[in-house]
Amino acid sequence: FNLMGVLPLAYWCLLFVDGYRHKTQGSRLPAWPFASLMMAVGAFSLLPYLALRQPVESLKEEGIPTPLPWTLRVWNSAWTGRALLVAALALLGFGITQGDWGDFVRQWQTSRFIHVMTLDFLLLSALLPSLIAEDKVGREPTGSLLSGIVNFLPLLGSLFYLASRPQIRIPESSELSGA
Repeated sequence: FNLMGVLPLAYWCLLFVDGYRHKTQGSRLPAWPFASLMMAVGAFSLLPYLALRQPVESLKEEGIPTPLPWTLRVWNSAWTGRALLVAALALLGFGITQGDWGDFVRQWQTSRFIHVMTLDFLLLSALLPSLIAEDKVGREPTGSLLSGIVNFLPLLGSLFYLASRPQIRIPESSELSGA
């Protein structure tokens, strides 16, 4: 259950920067309302944003033309990704060693809340690699087959990416002016 708090925060690390990136390219669809609602309704708030937003392929790939505001620097920071990774590992370790899997199965079969929450977790985990692929556009290149494979591990692979993702390229002022 507590991992459902870590997963939206991992999405925030991607969505807030994604929304800012789209905003600098002229999009009028803000990411923050959809991302914020994830804490209450999960993937149900994320799906409209993903369906309505402009695909990253149609955006410029040179990065973000201006420095990030401090709030976005926090969500873009590898330290935030590392904190989320440590939290997820601690919660998984606790769940594996202290959890009652038989009770979870019974709850999953009888409680609609647990059933929907589990399906929401699986859907959010399945959508995360596609956002990571788009997040890599406009960042400093790091070519590693292992990092590409790790991204597809549910939850932990995505958190490993957030803990080690490269910085966003911010063009020099001469590149912005076209000189």
